[in-house]
Order: sequence, then C-alpha cells, then structure tokens
Amino acid sequence: MAWKEILDEEKIGIAGGLASLDSNQKLVQNVPNSKVDGLGSLALKSSLAAADIPNLAAEKITSGTFGADRIPTLPQSKITDLTTALDNKVDTTRKVNGKALSADVTLAASDVGARASTWTPAAADIPNLAASKITSGTFVEDRIPTLPQSKITDLTTALDNKVDTTRKVNNKPLSADVTLGTNDLIASKTTLPATGNEGEIIRFGSALYVWKG
Repeated sequence: MAWKEILDEEKIGIAGGLASLDSNQKLVQNVPNSKVDGLGSLALKSSLAAADIPNLAAEKITSGTFGADRIPTLPQSKITDLTTALDNKVDTTRKVNGKALSADVTLAASDVGARASTWTPAAADIPNLAASKITSGTFVEDRIPTLPQSKITDLTTALDNKVDTTRKVNNKPLSADVTLGTNDLIASKTTLPATGNEGEIIRFGSALYVWKG
C-alpha cells in the first residue's frame, strides 16, 4: 500500500487549511464562510441569494441593456429638452376649423365660411358702389345713359358754330360737297318779274333775261 495524490490543494484554492478530506476522501469546509478572506458568505456556496450580492455603484454595470421593467417611471424633467420640445407642440386633439390634428387637415372653402370657387355672384350679392370704385376697363355703350348736350364739354358752343346738312347753297344741300357753276348763280323764276335791278340776270323757262333800265 502507498499514498496516491488525488487533489492539489494549491490548484483548487483550499491551501492553508480552509478545507480537507474526510475519511471517505470527500472535501469538507474547515472554517465558516464568514472567515474566508474577501469572500464572506460567498465562499464555497453552490448558489447565491440576493443578500449575498453587495450594493454596487452604477458605474459597475459596464455591459448589457436593462429590461424596460427595470426602468422606473420618470418625470419629464429627466429627459433632456423634453419639456421644451413638448412646449412647441400641440395635442392631436387640437382642432382647426373643427378638424382634429390627429391626421392631415385639408380645409375647403365651406370650412372657412368662404364660397366655392365655382360660385357666381348675383346682382343682390354686389353692394352699392361709389363711381370712384370703378378704376379700370371701359363700359359697353349700353351701360351709358342718354345724356343732354350740356354733359359734353363745349358741345353746345361747337354746335352753334355749325349749320345743318340740310342748309342749301344756291339750292344745293350741304349734305355733300357743293360746286357752283354760272348757271347756279342765276335765279330761276316761274314768272317773269315786272321789275328788276340794272344788270340782274334771271332764268325764265329755258331762256336767260337781263334787266335794262
């Protein structure tokens, strides 16, 4: 019979008498957990309880992502610039002309009290206007009333300096240009006058007569 090494105490970290083998060659703890330097009750435990984990500073968490359930409900002030961002927005329940902003809003003429683009005004829709409101365009002739001559600047004076086209010169009306010949200057008579002026020439019938004293 001889000794046979089955455990290396230095390799399994039990040097110094922290553990030993019993008569059945099983590893047994020689000191309480609280006496294990630096490990306290964690030494030689097969599972841990919450009480076994010391309180840790936040900076000890260096990887992974917390589940949403681990994040507490936070006030808006905890989110950078959130309050300012919300102040520049309105609720989706806000309405424009009765239409909520929960979706895009398109306003029609009827939504703002305006008439449709196809509307044509009737005369009753047009208020009475001062003449000064008409600033462009030209009236058609039918819109102009019959006016007295006095409404036309200097018209009466201009007419006073004219004669009617029915006026005649040597019995020729002025409705066209007049050209007089010698015969136009001799008066025609239906009867031969009893007297006349010295040198006066008249036409009687188809003959010319001159008065001689």
